[in-house]
Amino acid sequence: MSLQLRATMQQLVDLKKIAELGVDNLGNVFEILQSLTNPTLGPQELLAVVSELLPDDAECLVRQLLSLQGLMRQTGRPVDEVMSGLRTAIEREGADVGLNLTEWDNIVDILKQLVQQQCVRLSATAIELAYDYANLLRRTKLLTDIRPLFNEDADSIEGAVVSYTLRLHYNSADGEHELSVALDQADVQDLVAQCNRALKKAATSRSLMVDKCGIAVTVSGEANDGN
Repeated sequence: MSLQLRATMQQLVDLKKIAELGVDNLGNVFEILQSLTNPTLGPQELLAVVSELLPDDAECLVRQLLSLQGLMRQTGRPVDEVMSGLRTAIEREGADVGLNLTEWDNIVDILKQLVQQQCVRLSATAIELAYDYANLLRRTKLLTDIRPLFNEDADSIEGAVVSYTLRLHYNSADGEHELSVALDQADVQDLVAQCNRALKKAATSRSLMVDKCGIAVTVSGEANDGN
């Protein structure tokens, strides 16, 4: 069964810009990516490389390369089938942004080569693995509260207690959830220390893998993973 795709408006706009770049510009990007002796791994690093050639259009190109490579991984379909499904979507919806099949057909072959570049594959895989967990933290908030201590008759305040609440917002397979955890001052201080230690361990791990093993490394969420 052929792959059925429905392109979003953002994707159609991006693909229109990519088609307008033409084969020559995309070919230049292909050559620079292919020449990388130590292929970049992080999306931001990939974006930086492409931006040297296409400062105005690098973001949309990298976004679609990673999206298409991710789609190949998710569906298990080869690049030809993914591009064929995308062509059908463009035929159906491309007119909404002025993208026609002639423009698409002119650049599809070089786009296939770009999608299959090692640095694109590694970046897309890194993004997937970085968030391949049952629960994903979306945002946190550390609240500091003052709770009054009333007298016996509750007509005056005799003292107060300062307390902390760590509020976690996270997503799982069944939707978004929230969890609130009470902390004391020692907990907050320990949390700060643990966070600093985690960042230091990440830097140490990166240094070891890059300097000793010659392997490119990205840190989960680094520079928002290019999103």
